[in-house]
Amino acid sequence: MSPIVYILIDVSYRLHMIATNPTELGALLREGRQRKGLTQQDLANQLGTSRQWVIAAEAGSPNLRLALVIDALLLVDLLVDVIRDDSSQAILDAVFEARPCPAP
Repeated sequence: MSPIVYILIDVSYRLHMIATNPTELGALLREGRQRKGLTQQDLANQLGTSRQWVIAAEAGSPNLRLALVIDALLLVDLLVDVIRDDSSQAILDAVFEARPCPAP
């Protein structure tokens, strides 16, 4: 089975970022939250969850509800695109050629 690669698109800055595991995904969530000037409690309030959940998400906990993780990423202006990692070239093609970044 091929590993899954998460492509995050920052709609504010039109950047593509790649995360290949929950820890990297959590780090991107933290960066997005900080860039928006939100505290962990602010993000938790907007999500209707606890600050502890945000801490776990930013730490890359693999046991979180996916829908809530996606909602958190959207709140910090990150979109998620998932591709199968068949080769490093496939990732590059998907990110930089086949999938233009949406306008903000």
